[in-house]
Order: sequence, then structure tokens, then C-alpha cells
Amino acid sequence: MLEEYSLLLKSQNTSASFQRLLQEKMGSQEVLITTICQFSKLPVIIPVRHSPINYIHCIFELEYWLEHYQLMYKKVDPTGFACPGCRKFANFKDYGIDYTFYHILQELELLQKNNPDLKLNTSQLIYKQSNKSFYVEQKITKKRFQLPGSNPILGVTRRQQGLNQELFQTESAFIADEISQTLVKLQSLIYNRIYKILKLPSYSQYTFNDLQQKIALRKSDLKQVLIKSMKLISLGRQSLQKDYVFALKKITTNNQVQSILIVYLVQYGIWYEFPLKFKGQPYVQLEQALYVKGEGSLTHNHIYMIGGRKTERGQQSDQVLQISFPKSIIQSGQEAKITELPKLPKEGYNFMGTCYKQQLFVFYGQKQIANFDNAIRYELLNSQYVFRNNHWEQMKLKLVQRFDGSFFTMNHNTFDKLIVFFGGISREPDSFPNHRGPQQHLGQIFSCRDEKFIGDQQQSFKIQFLDDDPYHRSVLASPVFSCPYYGNNQLLLSGESMKFRNTDQRQVYTFDWGNATLKMNDLFSLDPPEHILTPYKKKTIGYDIFCPVQDSEGAIAYGNFYIIHHCEVEQQFYEKNQKIVTQLLKVNLTNGLFVAIPYIDSKISKEIADQKYEKLEDKKNQEII
Repeated sequence: MLEEYSLLLKSQNTSASFQRLLQEKMGSQEVLITTICQFSKLPVIIPVRHSPINYIHCIFELEYWLEHYQLMYKKVDPTGFACPGCRKFANFKDYGIDYTFYHILQELELLQKNNPDLKLNTSQLIYKQSNKSFYVEQKITKKRFQLPGSNPILGVTRRQQGLNQELFQTESAFIADEISQTLVKLQSLIYNRIYKILKLPSYSQYTFNDLQQKIALRKSDLKQVLIKSMKLISLGRQSLQKDYVFALKKITTNNQVQSILIVYLVQYGIWYEFPLKFKGQPYVQLEQALYVKGEGSLTHNHIYMIGGRKTERGQQSDQVLQISFPKSIIQSGQEAKITELPKLPKEGYNFMGTCYKQQLFVFYGQKQIANFDNAIRYELLNSQYVFRNNHWEQMKLKLVQRFDGSFFTMNHNTFDKLIVFFGGISREPDSFPNHRGPQQHLGQIFSCRDEKFIGDQQQSFKIQFLDDDPYHRSVLASPVFSCPYYGNNQLLLSGESMKFRNTDQRQVYTFDWGNATLKMNDLFSLDPPEHILTPYKKKTIGYDIFCPVQDSEGAIAYGNFYIIHHCEVEQQFYEKNQKIVTQLLKVNLTNGLFVAIPYIDSKISKEIADQKYEKLEDKKNQEII
């Protein structure tokens, strides 16, 4: 019984709840965090916390928590008890290992080991919200030391095992850090897999140690696989690409709301802002519009904005606008220009589509209609248009019914550019949430070059769910945010219906569109993003809808996926102006880590980029190993 509970604890990562407490409840102040077990009053080695949590100092050492469980699990009420650390109602199954803090404690131990002469106050750490880092103080001088690798990462923190402070400042340390993060994630994945396997009837005769020993026999093989998969690249100026991600952000100037265009050059690290004007007035974006990156011209990049919801209840738009801004964004004094194109034949929002060889393809869409009693009903548009030669043409394809569906695009060696449609419900909603509606599990793949759907006479495919969990039947109900994975796979990162049974634990799925299969991604689901990348959500105050991401296509560079994401800051009732924080999200496609990179001033980012650029040799990228 004790061993089984120990496995349960190790399979549950409670880091996200504690990190959320630090980030959302503490504001900008510094926080003292104890490293002392609430039971033994001795330093914690493997920290145990419960989730959710709302008390900073509620922490236990694994060894002593297991002793407490052994004494009390038959005595307490099965429905729950008062946590001995914070007196909040909890259950034994709510507890788990805080792996983030575990690795912070390892950093502390490593710092002491490498600097034995330092007299550190290890009974508490200082957490700074401004840079989301942990510090430890010297006992007498109160001098602070930042723990290596405790930079802002959503989920597992960086780990600098075996690195001294001099190496920490070098590029080698960064590479070792990336490898260490991956190893940490793999370790967590192995614990999680073993726990699931031991629950299977066919493995009931095995213990945790038995399976660990089986894995140990393959350690050398796994090590060789990892070494072979590594690819170190010496960067050169000639290989730098001007790939970009973008976002539109509403700001308030002189009590007037307007939108600006934010662009980030992924390989240069430069932020840039463009004010937007339309017909001589500051432009204000529409929510739930379709944003499409165009191919652009020799000198300019193009972004298309199609449809969207207006602020008036039950009103939507048929506008089609083109934003044009120079590719020479690094030079100062550049401007963005908005051009109005012929209107879409239908008003609506949540359209899907892309640009291919200067042609715009637009599908689906929906609209709201106010009834005579001012109630809102929804209408599915099932649009299918192509824009070329400066006018819209209607296509006549066999389009599957899809309300609140999802899509993504990719370039393909055989078919050039493809759009994959999936998810949603099969008809307009009728006063029920999407995950309770008639699910649409038929997908379609559109070839932009051939202007037709790929497949047999049905021109569609049925998605097969590879896991037994019946919840998967409704996982694709609402718009899903995704990013490319290896081969014919897409990582489904978010969506309102991708949280399980109303808990905070979000699940991440791998969608193999080539084989029409969907399966939970165990690695990414270990420590998934919780409150980010939702396609849209209700605002706390004021406007009805808020869309955190405009550029759903994003960009990929060196094994990472980049996207600009807006976070809405919680407001007081009397505050009228919306508060939005803009950040760059970097998704490591190897180990599933989400890194939050704060927005910085364009001038400062350019100065930093210039310094890095000068250090690069005038050559193409070269592979080292």
C-alpha cells in the first residue's frame, strides 16, 4: 500500500499549482519561501505539496509525508481532511512531488558543493516575481546569489548539473542546460509510464524496482540514442532568416482605444511596433478574425485580416484588410500600411484559411443573429471562397459541417500547401457547451494547388482515438491551438475542451493527420501549459471576447516553436481600460518545455541583437556534431 502511494506521489507533478500561486497571488513583491519540512523541521530534499495550493509555506519532505500517510490513511475521513501544513481541506491523492522546486533545491545543493566556504542561509529562498528567479542569501553579509538555471520557464526549471559559475556564463553552459532539461523531462516521463504500467492487470506481479531495473539494462542504449540525436550548429550571418511572428494589441492612448502591430524577428531577437491607421483614423482590431500571413513582395511582408466580431452584440464583419510592412524592419523609420480589399461575400467570424501564390482561400465561418427577444442564435456559414484577380469566387466542394472547428496549414513535398480541417461540432449549438454537442470527428485535407480535397469519394477521413478514455471523444469540440511536430504530426496544445473534467490539468495530444489518429502526448502532458494559448475567452470586465493569439501559424527555428501571446491581467471593477501583458512563448519541441520571454522595447532589443550579430562570422551555419 505504501509503495503504491509512493508511486502515485512520484507520478503527480504539483509544480504548476505552486508556480501559479507565486505568479498570480504575489504580484511584484519578493517572497520568502521555506525549505524546511512542516513535520520534521529539517531541510526538504524531495518536496511534497498538494494541488491546488494557496499557502506558500505548506511543504513536506517525501520520507516524512509517507510516514504520515502510513499512520493516518486508515484514520482520516476518506472524503478528505485538514492538511497538516495549511489546514485546508485536502485528500491524500491531491499530493504529489513539486518537481520544479525539487530541481531548485538541487541547484542549491550544487551551489553549496561548488562553494564550500560560503555560509548560506539555506532554510529559506527568495523568489523575485520581476524575473521569476530564486535567490539564496549569505548568512552574515546578506549578499544574494541567484540559483543557476532558475529562469522563467513554465513547468520544469533549468538544471545545471556539474557546472561551475564560470561555465555557467558560457555558451557551453546553455547547451548543457538544454540537455539537462530534456533529461529531467525524460526522468519524469519514465516515472509516469512505470506508474501506469503497474496498474495494468498483466503487470500486477511486478514492483516499481523490477521495472526500474529493466529500464536500467537499456540505459546505455538510450544514452547512445540521445548522443546520436544531438546536433550542434555553429551559427553564421549568411544563414539568418527574417522569419517573423506577429500580434495585434489594443492599447489606450488619450482615452482612445487603438491597435498596434507587434512583430518579432525570430532569428534576430528583435521586437518592433507599428502604429496602425485605417482611413486616416487609428485602427481597432476585431476579435476572432482570421489572420493570414501572405507571401508578400520582394520588399514587403503582407498580413491579411478577414471578418471578425464587432463590439455591438450580434454584429460581425465582412471586411478584408491587408497590412503591409517593410522586410527591412531592422532599419529605423519604417511604417505599416493598411489597404482595404473587396469585401467577403458573407459577414462572419472564426473563418479558416490561408494564402497560396497570392490567392486567399477562406472556409467555414459563423455568425450571431439577434432574435426578436434579443436572444442570440448561431449560424454556421460553411463558406468556401478563393480571392484572385481582385475578386471573390465561390468554390463548389463537399464541405463537412463544422461549427467552432480547427485547422492548421503545412507545406508538403508532394502537394505544395495543405490545409487540414478537424474538430468542432456537426451543427450550430443549441444552448449546450461544445463538448456536450454532436462531435465532428470527420477531418478534411484541402490541397491549395489543386483546389480540391484529398481522399476518396467521401473526400474526408474519420479520426481514430488511440486511447481508451471516453473523454477523447469530445476533445476536439472547440477551436484548438496547435503547432507542427515531427513528420505528419501536429501537437494540439490547447482549446477549451482540452481540460479534463473541469480540472486545471490540461492535456496535450499528438494528431497524426497522415494516419488520422489522435493520442495523448505523455511527454507534453506531464507539465502542460494551463492558462495560455486559449483561442478566445470571456473577458473579466468590459468586452465579451478576448483573443490571446492572432498569428496561429507561428514560426519554427532550431527545434523551437515561437508564438506571441497576450495575457489579460485581472482588473478591479472600477478599472475601465483593459490591461494586457504581451510575451513571446517558446515551445521546445524536444522536451516539451514552455519558456515565457517578456516583451522588451524595440530599441533595446535591436541593440542586443546588433551585439550578437557582430559576434557571428560571415558564413553559413555549420554543423559541429
